Amino acid sequence: MQRGFRIATPAQCLEIVRNEAEVSESQARRLLSAVSLAKRTQTTPKLAKAAHSYETYQRELTLRNLVDYDDLVGLAADVLSSQPDLQASFRERYPWVFIDEYQDVDEQQVRLIK
Repeated sequence: MQRGFRIATPAQCLEIVRNEAEVSESQARRLLSAVSLAKRTQTTPKLAKAAHSYETYQRELTLRNLVDYDDLVGLAADVLSSQPDLQASFRERYPWVFIDEYQDVDEQQVRLIK
């Protein structure tokens, strides 16, 4: 990711998967869901086609200097965990965080919250 990155729209994400995997829109939606799940749970997709789609999808996002919504959470957690001073600043500024529907929080979101 380079400076000046942009957030990919859902349509752009779908287009990337559809073009790279050369599949129908409905198949691309399923693959994109598998990719999203893998990002949110920090795992590798179980199906070979989904794993390949994950790799090509991420490569295309990087080439286009885009991030998707799942990346935003993971990247923010990565930055905070790698910069203790920034993390301390946020902890001081926001000593309390309210989380609604905690049962729906995924692994990446838990990393960010902690």
